[in-house]
Amino acid sequence: MERLTEGDRNALSLEDLSSISTNVSYFYLKNELGLSEEAMWKITYEAGSALGMTTNTIRRKVEVLRDTMSLSDAEIISVLERHPTILHLSADKNISPTILFLLRMLELGRDDLRRLFVSEPSILSYTTANLNSKINFFVRIMGYSIGECRKVLLAEPKLLRVSVRTGLVPRMRFLVRDMEIPMQNLRAIVKKHPRILLYSLDDNLIPKLIFYLIMTLHMELDQVQKLLVTYPTILEYNLDRHILPITEFFVKDLSYQPAEFRSILLKFPRLMTHSLRKIKHLVGYLRFELGLTGSQVKRVLYQAPQIIGLNTDVSLKAKVEFLRDSLNLSDHELRRVVSGMPTLLVLSIDGNLRPKAEYLRNCFDGNEKDLRETILRLPTLLGYSLDKRIQPRMTAILQSELKAGSITVGIPMKEDKFDAWLVGRKREMKQGLARAEGKALPAIPDLSGRIVHWTRDP
Repeated sequence: MERLTEGDRNALSLEDLSSISTNVSYFYLKNELGLSEEAMWKITYEAGSALGMTTNTIRRKVEVLRDTMSLSDAEIISVLERHPTILHLSADKNISPTILFLLRMLELGRDDLRRLFVSEPSILSYTTANLNSKINFFVRIMGYSIGECRKVLLAEPKLLRVSVRTGLVPRMRFLVRDMEIPMQNLRAIVKKHPRILLYSLDDNLIPKLIFYLIMTLHMELDQVQKLLVTYPTILEYNLDRHILPITEFFVKDLSYQPAEFRSILLKFPRLMTHSLRKIKHLVGYLRFELGLTGSQVKRVLYQAPQIIGLNTDVSLKAKVEFLRDSLNLSDHELRRVVSGMPTLLVLSIDGNLRPKAEYLRNCFDGNEKDLRETILRLPTLLGYSLDKRIQPRMTAILQSELKAGSITVGIPMKEDKFDAWLVGRKREMKQGLARAEGKALPAIPDLSGRIVHWTRDP
């Protein structure tokens, strides 16, 4: 019998090793698919039995994922790194039927299916009966159409992991029964912020909605509902580390009553998207750089809390400087205008403030002194719509030969009151002119008790 040489033994070992590398899934996942060493350790720990499968078995599962959802290698690697137990599933008995079920039930396109799976790969581990119960919750109990259900689940795929009986239903009942949110409004809230059905009752919904909004800020149930419809994302923020410190700053440091802060929050719930540091920076600017008094700062924030969302060092300062320069205001006059009409600070310069200032300057024939005095007399003038209010009223005033400054009296009035005021001012002017000329006007008949109609000239 011929004996094997050392070279033959080495050659045999290499051939055997090559055969093993081809047929063992570990080498396929690591060398061919490209999983990292860390990912392989995770697979070993969480789905170790998959490493005993043949390469063809694992490759079949990967190809089903790749072909049915057009997944890239990077997406497949990401999915397997996050959820290795998918390798335990049968390609034909689990993966393919579940994918087909989701495609049909939710009327998904391939891109939507890929988004859903890449975001939450664990959904393939659930039975079709389990997934069907969750889809039925949104369609039959919540009352969504299939299209609406699809949008909600694509926006928050984690909802497919939540138990219907112990998760979705209890949260829905709390919002509908305890918070008295009509189902129609709850549907709108969930569509805007699907994650609300993921929040813990004990750790999130009850502390924030009941203990904070109702018991601390004394909100009525309809106000809580309004807040959630407007900005349900407020529930994202940590109560102890974020919401309560901001509330305490407004109530204790700025001396707002809880009811006043409640109004601010209802007016601008996005207040909670900003850090306490940013809010303090804004208050410091208003108080110490702009020079507002404490009560003026309170008025500004109460009337226009939206300024908290502005970049203090860029946008807010630019608007303050525009008001100062375009109206020739002293520091004291600037503070009067800002505190008199705080919402001016949330208006656009080029799209709002500048066109109004230029139009009014033309109406005053460039008389800066009269324009400035008019604005100081009624800072809210700049808050009215240029096209719908300022121009029509100013045109009527000037056509009636009244001074442009009369706009401060006429602009706040309702349309019928304004028309009557113009008629009265015209009559007063005629009477004054007649007295100056030594003439008498005919007696004004007593029209009390009669309905008088007049038509405006076109």
